[in-house]
Amino acid sequence: MTALAICTAWILGGLAVTGGLFWAFLNTPESTVWALAASALLLLAMYVAIGLTWSGALMGWSRGWSRPALGRALRGTAAFLPPLLVAAAAWWLVGRVLSWVGAYAGEIGAWFMVQFGWADIGPLLSAVGYALNWCRMVVVPFAALVWLGVLLDRGWRPLFDRASIRRAFAPGNLFIATLVFVATIVLPLTYGTYWMPRGLPVSWVEPAFAAIKFGVMALIAAAGLSVIASVAAPRR
Repeated sequence: MTALAICTAWILGGLAVTGGLFWAFLNTPESTVWALAASALLLLAMYVAIGLTWSGALMGWSRGWSRPALGRALRGTAAFLPPLLVAAAAWWLVGRVLSWVGAYAGEIGAWFMVQFGWADIGPLLSAVGYALNWCRMVVVPFAALVWLGVLLDRGWRPLFDRASIRRAFAPGNLFIATLVFVATIVLPLTYGTYWMPRGLPVSWVEPAFAAIKFGVMALIAAAGLSVIASVAAPRR
């Protein structure tokens, strides 16, 4: 429980720092060379912040929350780049497939009608959409975390190994990651984002309640991400 609390606080703090840097990046004008340089530095700072957040979480679960583990996480921040690039490419590719399916849904439906006599393939397209979104929201990030943990724990050689690939795509691990993701991120965002109690006075109470609500949602999400990191962390 202590490790879970520490990792949750670590992830929550790291995401808060990354969010603050992103907000500063969005509000930085790009009208001068110095402003462009500031934007580039903010991008680099965001990379370091999010990379250290996840590398620290993985090393904390793998080697314990100690100074050597965090030092290894800090030195291995560069190892975050390959999983990040591969995950971004996979995210883009799945997004393109989803866009293609949406754009040609009519033609796909006509083909199924001619070939199999299906009058309505709406449920099939919905299932394909859920499956593709599951791949890019759960499978790809989880596999990237497993790969990052391997790079931090064993170095760059070997870059891939069969045991890590099996663990990244093991049905049990993906089931846990999916269950935690849905319970701590999807459901709170779906049902909690716009929820407000009836009869709440229109005053400072509303923004105060909203701040508390989103703070609790962020805490729950960070706890869920911590559990996912514990499953993806290297086994000692």
